[in-house]
Amino acid sequence: MSSEPMEVTIGMEKGFWERYANVDDCLKWMADHGVTSIETYVLWKEVEGSQGHWDFDRFDRDLEAMRRFGIRWVPFLIAGPWYATPTWFLHSEQSLTAKCLEHGLETGTQSIWNPRLWPKIADFLDAFRSHFLDHDLESVLLGVTGDYGEAIFPVHGNWPGEYHGHGGYWCGDDQAVGDFRQMAQRRYHTIGRLNQAWGSAYPNWEAVRPFLHSEAPSQSAWLALVTWYREAMLQWSARWLEAAQKRWPETEVYLCTGGDMSPQHGSDFARQAEVAASFNAGVRITNEGSDLLENLLLTRLVTVSARFYGGFSGIEPAAKVTPDGIAVRMFNAVGSGARQLHEYFYNLFEDAGPDTAELKADSAAVWLANWESLRCSEPVYRVALALSNTDLSLRELGIADSEIRGVAKSLRAITDFAVIDESLIDDGILSQPKMTAVVLASRGPWPESTIARLREFVAEGGTVIASGMPQGRGAEPWITDWTGEDVHSVVWRGIVQAEPADAGSEWAEVGRTVAVATTVSGLSPSAEVLLRASYQPSTGETLAILWRVRRGRGASYFYTGSFAVDPASWMQGESVLGGILRHLEVDGKEGGLVAEDGASTLTVSTTAGSLRLLAGGEVPLISAKAGAK
Repeated sequence: MSSEPMEVTIGMEKGFWERYANVDDCLKWMADHGVTSIETYVLWKEVEGSQGHWDFDRFDRDLEAMRRFGIRWVPFLIAGPWYATPTWFLHSEQSLTAKCLEHGLETGTQSIWNPRLWPKIADFLDAFRSHFLDHDLESVLLGVTGDYGEAIFPVHGNWPGEYHGHGGYWCGDDQAVGDFRQMAQRRYHTIGRLNQAWGSAYPNWEAVRPFLHSEAPSQSAWLALVTWYREAMLQWSARWLEAAQKRWPETEVYLCTGGDMSPQHGSDFARQAEVAASFNAGVRITNEGSDLLENLLLTRLVTVSARFYGGFSGIEPAAKVTPDGIAVRMFNAVGSGARQLHEYFYNLFEDAGPDTAELKADSAAVWLANWESLRCSEPVYRVALALSNTDLSLRELGIADSEIRGVAKSLRAITDFAVIDESLIDDGILSQPKMTAVVLASRGPWPESTIARLREFVAEGGTVIASGMPQGRGAEPWITDWTGEDVHSVVWRGIVQAEPADAGSEWAEVGRTVAVATTVSGLSPSAEVLLRASYQPSTGETLAILWRVRRGRGASYFYTGSFAVDPASWMQGESVLGGILRHLEVDGKEGGLVAEDGASTLTVSTTAGSLRLLAGGEVPLISAKAGAK
């Protein structure tokens, strides 16, 4: 399968007209080294300074310069955040800013439930569409809300002190409260059924309103609120996407999203990618930095979901990155199959005077060494790291939580991986032919539908590897059958010494790195103990640390310890998870689980070949090799 050059856009935020006297020199360098477009912010506030009066002059001047070098434009159309909303609108009766549940105070960003906001956004999109020609646009990026246009609720705010801002739950305004109440009525029909489902005691519908986690009547009620909160953001994003598709049917459109998918953000990366794909659009994820592992965790769910649902993706840093970080980001873009790479102008250039920009030598060297490798291809994932959205919602965590990061470190030390979640599993992503193993990033709880899909995956020849015994939403009997737990199973705690269950077993090597304080006895006959433990005083029981349960053509592995490795040992020693994966590897056969990574090399495989990131040397390099693995 051949690959095409990646879309490479340089973000200049406010543009460059009248800022740099040597703008032609900058544009020529970019055009000669893989840059296909310039992205600038188009704020509703700046183009409609007074109601009904539109001014796009400065964008016209920027476009004139870009055309001279064959560079196209990515306008970032932003409406809703405080710094993008016209003063005349903010001070009008049409304005409705979001209100937090924590303090009952309003912020500067418009509420996505404001019924008077959308007509103005539609006017904004229409005015832009009527002014600019499609052939100048490489793509259109939609900035629907958030602090800076992301499809998330406010997190930090724009400038401290200008208005009330913090991470939290921004659904306290009257319109949001009404929408939450309507959701509950549609779902439960009567207040009695709602109280039964949530363990609540609401006297009537008027008493039902959004609540903080600490005030939730039950876990079920909290999960219902988080689901509604995310669904509201999805519906708002879909409205923008539908409007953009009608106005730019032949132009690529991206939905901007960001953050780490903690429930406070109101984002669901897999669902956002699915909704975008339904409008023939993509998702731009804007949360990268200079750390490879964190970038993988924060972006892979978006890039994997976009491809699975038939859309596309782009990746962007949150702010400044180091020269090494530029190479790390290039590596991730190609290895993730992104269609678009965004890099900020200030990561490659710096101000050399009041009106002059010059290249940053170290950053430019990395770019020059790697830009020709920026091509679109499809990654080949054989292992997936699976996230429980339910668990993250209940613990109010994001996908880069330290526990998940620890498991990801252990996994990436031995192989590349996809990041998936409950939605993708339920929708059938594990049926893809090259997917071989799934590592559960946490014990859960997991929805019954997801566990059923995992069981099917194993029955058809797949492998599931879990740290601890996965939990369901309650004590469902289907968990017992899958994990090998029995009514006679007993959990033991204490310092133990690991040993193979059978003398001379090859699992002894895995046992060398075991450090656990929890064991299990009384497993069902379906469980094959691979590592056991000695415990003093002796219990007379077989204490299992690692066991296997076969089902159909596959098997599940359960380990009582943690798969997370100490950050200091990253790529320096084999973890238990690495030992399990290596044990499952079939030498000489296509489809093995283990990549040929070394202490200073990371590899990804794509349909266009394999890609290596050399972390050692003066300049990190990406090199493409012919032929796919």
